[in-house]
Amino acid sequence: MGAFLLAYVSTCGVIGRAVDSYPESRLADPSVARLKVKQFSRTKDAYDLVFVGSSRFYRQLSPAIFDRTVQSNGGPRLRSFNLGLAGMRHHEIVRTVRWVLEENPARLKWIVIEPLEIHEEFESENMSTHRGVNWHTPRVTWEVWRNILRQGRGPGENLTALTAHLHSAALRAGNFGMAQSWALSWRGLDRQPNPRMDGFFPLDMQSDLVDEEWEKEIQRSLRKREELENFRRSFFETPDEGDPDSIWLEAFALLADEVRSRGVEPVFLVVPPTWEKWAGVVEAGRTGKLSPMFTYHDLRQYPDFYRFENLFNLGHLNSKGSRILTARFAREFGEYLSGAKDG
Repeated sequence: MGAFLLAYVSTCGVIGRAVDSYPESRLADPSVARLKVKQFSRTKDAYDLVFVGSSRFYRQLSPAIFDRTVQSNGGPRLRSFNLGLAGMRHHEIVRTVRWVLEENPARLKWIVIEPLEIHEEFESENMSTHRGVNWHTPRVTWEVWRNILRQGRGPGENLTALTAHLHSAALRAGNFGMAQSWALSWRGLDRQPNPRMDGFFPLDMQSDLVDEEWEKEIQRSLRKREELENFRRSFFETPDEGDPDSIWLEAFALLADEVRSRGVEPVFLVVPPTWEKWAGVVEAGRTGKLSPMFTYHDLRQYPDFYRFENLFNLGHLNSKGSRILTARFAREFGEYLSGAKDG
């Protein structure tokens, strides 16, 4: 029995290394995630900066505008890539940042990270998807387990969550379902990314939505003015101050140290629109516990990001709002680099 287990683990390791030689093969074909990973792994040595975060990064940060604006405001000439994905949460962000570092891009100097809160809740339908399985490396799975056990839940709830994550980790370790996906990559038969792809795609440019879905979104937008007023009121009702969650702060501080140890600077970015003030996150940035940190979510400071004409929905900016956000961050990032250089 022992010999069999040893042989099985060894075989899984060999197959895993073969699969990882085509990193996109761990993701569904076709999918945005697969195309982004494929494009980045092919052209990684061309990038100085990478964005990693949720759909608020994916849909709202334009590398083309960012690169151009940084340089036009006296900053360095650079090239960036957007690795943000819809639905990306804390642990997938952590895994993606580590994967970027493992790829060892020759020119990489900065990784811009969305410091999302840690939510250990899981959606069962996502746990066995290619993306859900992909981020369950042994290290990340252990970090998930540790966070679950530190949150003081009941034994039954803990067992359900721990078992679900263990299942995803086992699927990844065993390379289940990878044969066809890997073969497609190896033979070059999977969908190929556009060579000009930079990872940014605003929601109002989503031409592949079917008409019915698009009409529903338009109807939701027509009701958005009333919803937006409720949104604004709720923002002012949330506390202005708060200490950062200790588990969250520890996780991102360790990730920041890991990034710096590879000669890359982590940059933390909070983007609009959001229903809360992120008081603990802002405090972590203000006190230097996580820095540098740029925040643009506060309705009082940045009302433009909460105007009807700049929103696609209450969770995302439209193309116009995205241009404003990207340009603003680019200008302030350039100023930050100039100050760091002068200092």
